Amino acid sequence: MLERLLNNRKEWNALKEIHEAKVAKLEEAKKAKEGADGVTSAANQGNAVPAPSQSKTRVIS
Repeated sequence: MLERLLNNRKEWNALKEIHEAKVAKLEEAKKAKEGADGVTSAANQGNAVPAPSQSKTRVIS
């Protein structure tokens, strides 16, 4: 019985390690994407021309 429990624990630990590796890979991809988005948005902000302010409200008399 103890052997089965130890074997089960080994199997679950192996699955846990696989899951943690997948999560770490996804987090790295997310950080890389956020970093790339930050660089492109900063570049776009420097080149952006401010739009004239236009009111969309009307006065009805």
